[in-house]
Amino acid sequence: MRKIIKKIVAVATTLSMTAAMGIMAFAADSYTFVGNPHLFGIDADEDPDGNKGWVTTAQDQKFTEAGDGYYTAKFTCASAGEYEYKVVGDGDIFAWSYQLCFGNPDSAWADNQTQFKGKFEAGEYTAVLNPSQGMLVCVQNGKVVDFTIRYKSRDEDSPNFVEPSVAAVKADGYDPQDFDANFEAIKAKALELAGGTTAEPETTTAAPAETTTAAGSTQPTTAAGSTQPTTAAKPVQTGDVAPVAVIGTLLAAVAVVAIAAKKKEA
Repeated sequence: MRKIIKKIVAVATTLSMTAAMGIMAFAADSYTFVGNPHLFGIDADEDPDGNKGWVTTAQDQKFTEAGDGYYTAKFTCASAGEYEYKVVGDGDIFAWSYQLCFGNPDSAWADNQTQFKGKFEAGEYTAVLNPSQGMLVCVQNGKVVDFTIRYKSRDEDSPNFVEPSVAAVKADGYDPQDFDANFEAIKAKALELAGGTTAEPETTTAAPAETTTAAGSTQPTTAAGSTQPTTAAKPVQTGDVAPVAVIGTLLAAVAVVAIAAKKKEA
């Protein structure tokens, strides 16, 4: 009986490691920014050559690794306006079936996911992607481009574009179970990577006022309304949670089998 238990443990461990490796590997090798042709320097509504815009295989619309799980890409908007866009993973392989889902790890991406709508000025901008948290931010002229999102873009889903927040997504009828991203920290990082300013408040440098005590001496007091600098929280890495859960579940099952077998043997 002990030999059987050892075999069960060995098989379960092998399966758990294989499953974990499979989940961890479920991430794209490349990411492509797709959207209105105006976002890629095209003045006409349609690209006559069909090489820019909503093209999942466009080689010059791909992101480049920037370190710490971030990717960046620089483009030039042809004219000011409000334009829609998305991010697809391995577009040359999966086409439209692997799209960014706002606030979700890249292992949860699928078909017909989040569509963005942002207000751009004419000129260069930087798109900053964090695929492990399903976050996309565009930076132009040192500021994050204002945008809204359509959480799920299937025809039968809500057509509404709402603010990028958990509350707004839920109010629009969705229950984002996997939503676990630090949006403010990602915006601050995006500004840093794009060469803009940080989103952290500035420290007040005004000299402290003085108050007179009963004995006639003076003591400094803190200026009202002063703020202290805050440090952006480190983004939560959600992509590694699934493998740990798989291993834990399988090993727990093995423990139950082992206990049952020992009782029967006794």
